[in-house]
Amino acid sequence: MGIEELSLGVNTTWVVLTAAMILLMEVGFELLGIQFIGLVALSARGFIATWFGLKAIALLVPLRSTEEEEEVGVDISYHGIIAANQSHEFIEYYNQYEQTEQK
Repeated sequence: MGIEELSLGVNTTWVVLTAAMILLMEVGFELLGIQFIGLVALSARGFIATWFGLKAIALLVPLRSTEEEEEVGVDISYHGIIAANQSHEFIEYYNQYEQTEQK
């Protein structure tokens, strides 16, 4: 990153801050209050929509892994592959899991 980009970033930040201060002086804190109410309303809407969406999905499929799947490892139980852990104990457990799956 060169000095030109750094200078552009710093100058842009000062321009935005100056514009915000001028806006606050002209309009007052009324606009800031309205924006804060909008922020709270949109955050609540997002939370509620996500909560209801997850509840609807949970009616069709489980959202959490079982304790057995977590113990074996989610990558192995869902995809049948080892993700990253290559320790000796883990590979031994994986081999045991494959043998029980084949039976």
